[in-house]
Amino acid sequence: MSRDIERRVIRLERDRHFDPPTAIFSDRPVTEEEAAEALATWHELVASGRASITGTALCLLGPELTEAEWIEECATGGYGRA
Repeated sequence: MSRDIERRVIRLERDRHFDPPTAIFSDRPVTEEEAAEALATWHELVASGRASITGTALCLLGPELTEAEWIEECATGGYGRA
């Protein structure tokens, strides 16, 4: 195995997460029920790209906004001014 591939494998193995997350970060409001379900199914969320792990926190990623949704959020003060 080349040194480059070996370093990549070591880095990937080091970054694997085996322990369940203990906290949740989200870019949107999350109910207690949603949080409990997310912590229970965190492997599935990470595998599907709907969440990521940072340290011991599960970071929930909201859906990408369409242009119309972004304009609406800006108009209502959610992300700044339109």
